[in-house]
Amino acid sequence: MKIIPGGRIVSNRAMTFPIVSAGICLAIALVATAASACPYSIRDVGFVDLEPSRYRLYYLISDDTPRRDATANTFKELADTMLLDSNIQAEVVNVSNQKTHPILDTVRFTELKTFPAALLTSPDGRSLVLSAPDTGKDSDAPVASLLDAVLSSPRRDEILEHIVTAWCVVLLIEGTDVVENTKARETVTDAIETVAGSTTQMGLTINKPPHLILLSPHSFAEEKVLLWSLGLEQHDATVPRVAVLYGRGRQIGPIFQGEDLTRNPLLGIFHIIGADCGCQTDRRILAGTVIPLRWGKEKQREVVKHVGFDAESPMVKTEISRIWSSGSTVALYGDGPLGYTEGAFRQTAEPTYAVSEQALSPDTRLQDSARRTVLLTGCGAALLVFIGSGITVIGTRRKKRERTVPEQET
Repeated sequence: MKIIPGGRIVSNRAMTFPIVSAGICLAIALVATAASACPYSIRDVGFVDLEPSRYRLYYLISDDTPRRDATANTFKELADTMLLDSNIQAEVVNVSNQKTHPILDTVRFTELKTFPAALLTSPDGRSLVLSAPDTGKDSDAPVASLLDAVLSSPRRDEILEHIVTAWCVVLLIEGTDVVENTKARETVTDAIETVAGSTTQMGLTINKPPHLILLSPHSFAEEKVLLWSLGLEQHDATVPRVAVLYGRGRQIGPIFQGEDLTRNPLLGIFHIIGADCGCQTDRRILAGTVIPLRWGKEKQREVVKHVGFDAESPMVKTEISRIWSSGSTVALYGDGPLGYTEGAFRQTAEPTYAVSEQALSPDTRLQDSARRTVLLTGCGAALLVFIGSGITVIGTRRKKRERTVPEQET
């Protein structure tokens, strides 16, 4: 027991306890923080279908439709085959006898009065009237053509071709103003070249940068479904616009246009794509529209090869759901409109692939996460032992000094 300045009496145990407590708290904090780190990036999560967003294609008929039963059966058979592995569900509705069907409110709103008719609805409730097949012909071709137009298009096929291997896909919808189109292309190209070969904060190297796809005004008709799905079916044709897609064809961030179409906001989006999936990014930025497309087994194998895990694995889905359910919804807004800073990427002299070219097992990342947790827990225990040993040594030396130098005791 010692008398310290001010006359207060403090025992050696009382002095040692705060040091021990602080050491324990520090070790636990370090272990808990590191162990909870997410092994997945936002880009990784984009390939996981946690909450399927389905489009619905309604084939509307009435009792007066020519060859009604035959065309309805043809539609069902072709839809079951062609729309397999897509995010589009098909249904035949007879407006004459299915009076309580929910789609009838939309039919009345769109003022459809001639049948057969085709109506496509989005997950957010918007609708698009499509050209109905000619039921007067004894052929499957008109129905197959309708389904194919809903399912694919030249630009959507290009998106599918690059969205797994490239960091993301940048869709530039050009306007009629040539000067503005040129400025937009230069802005997007500058942003893409900036991130090419750089490394994210998670250590992922952007070996293959964002892929740019141009959509000119003369192709608007054949890309009607794509533009509609992004909410651009009635956009100002004079102004170029930009949408960024990642994962399974999901839009991330807003549609950039006008004064918002600058380098830094685009870099902010590229940065968010590479962030830890447990980051503080506003979920509304990530939960954008998924365009209508087919995502089959071949694309899943491509994900395993280039990303390094099986996005269909139940273990992966469970782990990501757990991380997201405990995450925050604070937006990443900072110096730029989307929180981009010049230090978001680290330029590397010799870019390397972020993952192996070999296909990894479905739970490889979860195993790596578990190993990391065990390692960090061991480090934390070692830290506690180190702190305890230090305190013991200090206490021993103090006792030796007490025996050598007499102290004033109470």
